[in-house]
Amino acid sequence: MRSIAVFLVLTLTANIAFASEYDVQCLNHKGKFSSCKVTINDENIQIAYKDKKNQDLNVEIPGKGIKSISAGEYARRRVGESVAAAVILAPIFLFTLFSKKKRDHIGIEYVQDPKDKNATTKATLIEIKKKYGMAMKTELKAVSGKEIIEEEAKK
Repeated sequence: MRSIAVFLVLTLTANIAFASEYDVQCLNHKGKFSSCKVTINDENIQIAYKDKKNQDLNVEIPGKGIKSISAGEYARRRVGESVAAAVILAPIFLFTLFSKKKRDHIGIEYVQDPKDKNATTKATLIEIKKKYGMAMKTELKAVSGKEIIEEEAKK
């Protein structure tokens, strides 16, 4: 009887998928943070902006398409470099990018199609409350298989 129970537990739990949702702030077109929802499941990260004017920024990022994950002040600089390389930025954006916040910042560099060798690298920046930051970073690491490059903020 005991072996049947163990077998059932192992069989049923082997296929359980996880999914987490975070209400966070994500970088928008104007270089400011807007409310968004990040959902992380076994294979993908979905970013959905709450306001209608940023709906074109909604994205589903395949875990295998993530090239790097950075956190802390380093994340802000890496995403800034990626965005600056693609577009000429307004000075206001640069000031908001390097301003100090009391939240964790997580930058994700990714390609939409991991099989395409010529795919353009994109980047996004997420701002999350510190108490949820470690959980999100752990899940991103699990989905992508990438180590998180982290730099402590200077005090």
